[in-house]
Amino acid sequence: MQKNTEHTLNVTMTMILKIGSARSLVAAALTDIASYRYGAAREKLSRAEVELMTAQRLQVRRLVENAQAQRFVHSTLFMNAQSALVSVMGEFQMTENLMGAFERWEPEVA
Repeated sequence: MQKNTEHTLNVTMTMILKIGSARSLVAAALTDIASYRYGAAREKLSRAEVELMTAQRLQVRRLVENAQAQRFVHSTLFMNAQSALVSVMGEFQMTENLMGAFERWEPEVA
């Protein structure tokens, strides 16, 4: 049981790091969008997507491992990481949509 708990903690901490990195990249992309630097924003969003997909794969792998062991290791930290993952995925989607809207709307050149 102790080994399973430590494994859950290790997976969860890796998820948290990936999610935090993705959130930082999304915030940086928003700054780029506000400055009309769409190429730079796209690059950051691409990197954020990789981080989010890695975190999601870790989440799924841990859930499958728990199901196969027929023992669920309760972890409040893991549940909070799952919640953060969903939140940042939403931020990512909204940022992609916002960039599309900004790209279609260009300010008039003076």
